[in-house]
Amino acid sequence: MPGGAATHARPAPLWQQVVEMIQRNVEEGRWPVGHRIPSERELCQQHGVSRTTVRIAIAEAVNRGLLHRVHGKGTFVARPKIHQPLVQVTPFAAALRAQGLVPRTRLLQVMTQPADPATAHMLGLPTGREVMRFRLLGLGSGEPMATYHSVVPAPLGAAVREMLEADVDSDRFRLVVDVLAETFAWPHLTAEQTFEAAGASPEEARLLGLPRGAPVLVVSSLVRNPAGRAVEFSRAVYRADQYRFHLTRQIEGHES
Repeated sequence: MPGGAATHARPAPLWQQVVEMIQRNVEEGRWPVGHRIPSERELCQQHGVSRTTVRIAIAEAVNRGLLHRVHGKGTFVARPKIHQPLVQVTPFAAALRAQGLVPRTRLLQVMTQPADPATAHMLGLPTGREVMRFRLLGLGSGEPMATYHSVVPAPLGAAVREMLEADVDSDRFRLVVDVLAETFAWPHLTAEQTFEAAGASPEEARLLGLPRGAPVLVVSSLVRNPAGRAVEFSRAVYRADQYRFHLTRQIEGHES
């Protein structure tokens, strides 16, 4: 340091200090999940800051997933979002258990019908060939977290249906892909997946307990068996207020 002068770290902005206070209260359990936080006026008085500072801090805490607002009622401590890395995808059930939730699937519907051209193309089948469609609901400690719509060739679907229907009164978590792997003893399956943001359809909103058009995360998967044949096409819809994916990637340097 020139001249041997001491340097002093600048204090964090006031709004950031309030955010850190909020985070400590949440992480240390003083404000549990569902707790209504003090009003803006109370926070101003407690910390000697302006209402603008408090509003910025609350907005940032909401953005970080620490809090959530309920119109007309106030601001509450949010349930931590399910965190699922994408480098090696953690199964949904394992991601729920890591958050202390009990995973379970509920079979909603099974139907057999001729494949439309788009479905037939995805599964490598002739148009009109019978396929079996499955609708499931994924639950975390009884709370709806995700919906699943899977389509498989009818010959495979018969075995899947039998096993999923046997689970109806159990607390197991099994998706169609899990049953396929178990039933046919496939050592590994591969999935080509796409991820996108969308608004919940009326049916998805009803199943997930969301307002119509609420933000959701949609994962579409084309699953292939070890021989490379498509065995399932699925569309999973996750609650965006309860779930997030995490990606770590390596960035290569550029030569000058």
